[in-house]
Amino acid sequence: MKSYDKPLIFILITGFLCCFVCFFFAATKQSYADIHSSLYTELESKACQMLNELKALPSESETDISNGKTYCLMAYEDYSSLFDRADEAYDKGETDNDEYVNILDMLNRIGEELNTEFSHFGFDPYATDLCYGIAIKPENISNYVKKYEWNSYYNGSNIIIHFAFNIGISGKLWKINVGGAAELLYVDAYGYNHSTSDPVAGARYFRSNFGTVTLNSINMNSSRTVADGYITITDPSGLRNWMNYGDRKLWFQSYSDSGTDYEYYTNGISGMSPTEISDIGTALSQGSCSHNYIFKSVDSSKHQKSCTKCGYVLSTSAHNSSVNDTVSSPGYLIKKCSDCGYIVSTTPIYEKTRYDTAVNEFAVTGIS
Repeated sequence: MKSYDKPLIFILITGFLCCFVCFFFAATKQSYADIHSSLYTELESKACQMLNELKALPSESETDISNGKTYCLMAYEDYSSLFDRADEAYDKGETDNDEYVNILDMLNRIGEELNTEFSHFGFDPYATDLCYGIAIKPENISNYVKKYEWNSYYNGSNIIIHFAFNIGISGKLWKINVGGAAELLYVDAYGYNHSTSDPVAGARYFRSNFGTVTLNSINMNSSRTVADGYITITDPSGLRNWMNYGDRKLWFQSYSDSGTDYEYYTNGISGMSPTEISDIGTALSQGSCSHNYIFKSVDSSKHQKSCTKCGYVLSTSAHNSSVNDTVSSPGYLIKKCSDCGYIVSTTPIYEKTRYDTAVNEFAVTGIS
C-alpha cells in the first residue's frame, strides 16, 4: 500500500466512527425521550436549574450566607411547586402511575443534592414551614408528603379541627403522630388499609387525645392515599395547653404494603405553629367561653344572637313585629322586634270615637 493512502484510510475510519457515535447518541436521546414524558423533562430541567444556581452562589462572607439563605427559601418553595405540578398532571390523567412515580423519584433524588447545598447556608427546609412539601427519607422511601391542610372553627358546642392530607404514597403507608405523643392526631394507615374500606369503621385507626375523629372520606389509589376528616374537640383546655406548650412536631413511620420493611423519619418535622391551623385562636376563644348571648340588629330585615364576651354568632334570624308601642311617641303606633328592639314600622294613630248618648259626649272606641 502506498504511503499516501494511509491518511485517506485514517480519515475514512475516523469518519465512520464519528457517524457511529453520532447515531448512537441520537438513538439514545430518542430512546430517552420515549421512556420519559415531556413533563418529566420539564420538571427535571427546572429542578436542575435551581440546583446549579445554588451551586454557583458564593458562601464566603456573612452577607453571602444571608443572601444565600434567602435564595434557598425561594428555591425550596419553587422546588415544592414541582411536586404540585406532578400531582396535578397525575390527577388530570396527563401522566400514568409509573411515570408519576419516576418523576417523584427524580425530584427526590435532586432534592438530596439541594439539601446538601442548603446546608452550606445553614438553611433547614424542615424547620421553615410545615405547610410546604416534605420529602421523607427519599433514599429509602421515595415519598412526597403533599401540603397539609388544617383549619378550625367553633360550631356552638365544640371546636372542630378539619384536616386533609396524604397518609401514604406509592405502595407505602404511614403511621403519623401529630405531636410528640400523638396528642392531636394519631393515624395508622396500615391498619386502616388492611381492615376496612369504610370511613366510619376506619375512623378507629384515627384518634386524638382531645376529642373524637370522624373521617369524611378516604381515597386509596395506586399512587396516593388521601384522608379528609375532622376532630371534634371535647377538651379545649388540653388543646390550648398543647398549642401553647406542647411538642407540635409531626412524626412518620412508613410501612410497605405488606406491613414489613418500615422506616422511621426519626427527627420529626418541627415548627407546627398555631397559625398553621387557621383560625385556631378564635376557635379556642369561642370554644372556652361561658357565653352571654344577646340579640343585635344587623339590618332592616334580620338580627343576630351573639355572645358579648367572645363574639360568637349563635344564630341569624328575621325581625318580628310583635311589640306594639303607643307610649314612647304619643300619636304614633310603633311596631318593634321583641328580640332585639328594632323598630319595624311607625304609623300615625287615628282614634275611633262614637257619641255616647248616656253621658252626652264622644268616647274613644279604638285606634287605627
